Amino acid sequence: MRANKLVRIGIIGLTVGTLFAAAPAAMAKGGGVTAKGPCSGAADWKVNLRPEDGGMLKIQLEVEHAKPGQAWSVSIADNGTQVFSGSRTANDLGKFRVRILRTDQAGKDAVTATATNGVTGQVCNAAATL
Repeated sequence: MRANKLVRIGIIGLTVGTLFAAAPAAMAKGGGVTAKGPCSGAADWKVNLRPEDGGMLKIQLEVEHAKPGQAWSVSIADNGTQVFSGSRTANDLGKFRVRILRTDQAGKDAVTATATNGVTGQVCNAAATL
């Protein structure tokens, strides 16, 4: 009887452990996703995708470690459809960001972004899927 009880406790422990291990992955999907990577020079990029209330999707591209004062041309696409095209200038800290709030499309959102420094030619190719 004692061995049987130990087996049951072991099974319960494994089940609870599995639930806690799976929780962060489930929360990440419901709460959004962040992807990061290097650009072709000194800068780094980060893309954050997050579902918002009312069936909206928040897309945020951030570039860091860029040279302050330099302009970048930026384009962002969601599932191949361009959702932003414009320019941003790196602030005194060498950062810039683009934030977009758009209707969330059915299924996965595969977001790609390209930022190109007009002075140096440095390119950031970012991608994330939610």
